Amino acid sequence: MPRAPRTKSKSNIYHIIMRGINRQAIFEDIEDREKFIQTLQKYKGICQFKLYAYCLMDNHLHLLLMVDKEPLETVIRRICGSYVLGYNPPFDSKKKKKAPKPALNSQFAGFVICQKNLAQFIYFR
Repeated sequence: MPRAPRTKSKSNIYHIIMRGINRQAIFEDIEDREKFIQTLQKYKGICQFKLYAYCLMDNHLHLLLMVDKEPLETVIRRICGSYVLGYNPPFDSKKKKKAPKPALNSQFAGFVICQKNLAQFIYFR
């Protein structure tokens, strides 16, 4: 059964949750977290979104952001695609190794956040 279409936010503010496939770790050490933060910074400039808060757990992450120039799906695809490419190097057919599985699920949870509740949301999370 297909999933329901994502609800569009009037404020363009979303709480994004992404998990590792099979709940596997997506951040194994501080370097992984730093690389993800660098990826966020890079695409923050390219996609022109505002990042209000983030939380990087071992097997999932939370982002609180407001999209502007590009749609939410494009922003998340760029961030995750760039991070996963660094996490899983491209398949090399000469080495005859299996290509690793992607680190993040292709679907993400995106919850609409009302702008007037933004401060409370950040505080209680």
